[in-house]
This record gives sequence, C-alpha cells and structure tokens, in this order.
Amino acid sequence: MRFFSSIVIFGLLAATSAAAQKVSDFVKVDSGQAVTDGFYFYLPRTALEFEFTIAETKYSKGELSNFAAQYFQTQPENMNNRSKFSIENISMKPYPVADPSQKYSYSFQTASSVNIQTVGGGIIKSINSPVDVKTEEINSYGLISKFSKNDEAADASVPFFSLGVKSDTIINREITADSTVIERRVINRRTITNTPEEMARESIQKLDDIRKVRYTLISGPEDVMMDGASLSTSLKELEKTEQELLALFFGKTKKVTQTYRITYIPGESPETMFYLSPENGVSMLLGSGFPNVKMNIKPFNVLPQNSTSNAGKNGVIPYRSSEKMVLSIQWNGSKYFETELMLPQYGQIYTVPAKSLSSIRVVYDEQSGAIESVGPAEKK
Repeated sequence: MRFFSSIVIFGLLAATSAAAQKVSDFVKVDSGQAVTDGFYFYLPRTALEFEFTIAETKYSKGELSNFAAQYFQTQPENMNNRSKFSIENISMKPYPVADPSQKYSYSFQTASSVNIQTVGGGIIKSINSPVDVKTEEINSYGLISKFSKNDEAADASVPFFSLGVKSDTIINREITADSTVIERRVINRRTITNTPEEMARESIQKLDDIRKVRYTLISGPEDVMMDGASLSTSLKELEKTEQELLALFFGKTKKVTQTYRITYIPGESPETMFYLSPENGVSMLLGSGFPNVKMNIKPFNVLPQNSTSNAGKNGVIPYRSSEKMVLSIQWNGSKYFETELMLPQYGQIYTVPAKSLSSIRVVYDEQSGAIESVGPAEKK
C-alpha cells in the first residue's frame, strides 16, 4: 500500500545582521548524490498501475466425441484437450512518484523563515503556503503479481451410462411330493460395463426422453398441474442434464480469468511489459519465445527540446510542465489499449526567479509538478 502524507519542514533562524539576509538557494542534486546538509525534495513524475485480465479458455474433449457425427451429423470442435490464452481487459490508474532525476536540496542558512511542504515521499507541494493534502491509497508493485482467479464454468461432466444392468432369467423346475410340477422363475441382475457404442446409444435415448418431458411441461396438458416455481425448477434441471449429455459428444469449454497488476514508469521501464503465449500463458522470462506485450509511447505533438537552463541556479524555484503523450499496448500484432495522457517526465523544466524564499508563496500540483498559484508570502 502507498499513502500520500504531508511533511512540513520549518527553517527558523534568528536574524543576526542585515548582511545575513541573502538569496535562498535551491540546488539541483545529481541522481545518486547524497544530501548531507539541509533537506531535499523532488519534482514528480507519473507512474502507471495496469491491471491485465488474462482469460484462459480450456477446451475438453467429450468422451463420446467419436459418435457425434453419427448421431448429430456434425463434427465437434473440441476433438483435443487444449487451452487458449487471450487479453480480456486492461485498466490503468496513474499516480505521482518522486522523480530521482529532478532532485533538489535546500540548506537553511538564511535569516528568514521558510515553510516547505512535501507529500508522497518528498514531492514538493508548497513554499510558505501549507495546504491540506488528500490522502489516497494506491496499490503498487514493482513486478508482475497475480492476485485473483475466477472460474466461470463447471468442471467436465461425469460419464453417463458407463455402467449398465444385465438381467438373466433362470427357470427352475421343482417336483413336489404329490408329483405336481411347479415352475418358478428367478431373475438374476448383475452390473456390467457398457461399451462406448452402448453408452452413446443410451445417451441419445436419454436426450430424446428429456426433450419429450420438456415439451410436455411447456405445452401444459390438462393432466399436468404445476405452479410457476416448480415448473421453472423442473425446466432448469432438465436443461442442466441435457447440457451434460451433449457435453459427452461435443466436449466442454471452461473459462478461467486471472488478473495481473504491473507498475510501469514511462521513460524508465522497458518497452516489454511481459510475455504472453496464446497456447502457454504468461511468462516474465526474457527469451521465452512468447509474443511480448509491449508499451508504445509517442508524443501527441512534436516534443520541444527539454529546457533546464536555469534549473539548479541560485535564486530560482523549479517547476515543470507536462506533455500530452499517446500510450498504446500491443500484443500479437493487435492493439489492445490506447489512451492520451499528460506526463510530466516528458515536459520541460522551468524556473521562477526569487530574491528571497521567505517573501514568495508557491503552491504546486503534486501530480505534475506544475505551479498552481504563486504570489507574495503572507506577512506574519
């Protein structure tokens, strides 16, 4: 879980002389450079949280599929057990993170009072203008992580009529004491295994019986009295049994969906997000040979050259603009997702001159690093 919180930094030093009143400094810090004096803050960049819903459709061969053409005059599609994977849905949620390439330090060596507010791991929010910051909960992961699974179909049907009952009639003759002959019949039943041909024949007979019963219920003869709820329940059960019998001939399809969450940072993350094979599913392994699910980012308009001419110089306050970009996700030769999004990491860095930080009030948009408002600081 990631939470946006507020940290307020105060730099309060007593005035010792007029000479101590000097221009405050925001100094650009190189990536990886430690700040040993004062504190640091960042301009934001945008991270993207994607959720990919991957559907696996499992095709199961029916146990009596070899007889489908004989009884239905058609060949079933599912003659082999197989799986097929596809992208069913993609959703995206942008959120701000600190940009390590836009790190600035400030050392409290002035005789003035400066209030600097940061949010979300050091992203600058305001100077001399504390504001209320909304707390937002974000689920983010650096790597792919599977977090849900949903079965949308029942398991394969059980084999109907795999066993049968065979009846043998044995005639036993007995002679009583008075020479009267009595004939007694004894019926012996035993369970045997049906052949596939017998199973198919009995399944077809049962299908015919079900459809006759259903027609009788629907046509509503006078000798059948059923209320609406009972009739609905009976028809549903007949439908369920019919589908299970048909599955013996035509097989069954089972759909399973799995949702994967991926954090993607435009401009830093690689183009390939993960790999997805239509036959084997998801893989994160490079060189798996699977088709890659890749991100394509291009400018909505021609991008200007990034300007940082004054960034990091003394007496200036940095801020950044965002650039409209077109993001699309492609897999296996098809486009599955496209959107337009304002991304600050592709925009320019600008600066506002400031003679003294204590005399200026600045409020930032923590999502983009742009300035929402600027003006003189309130006098205390």
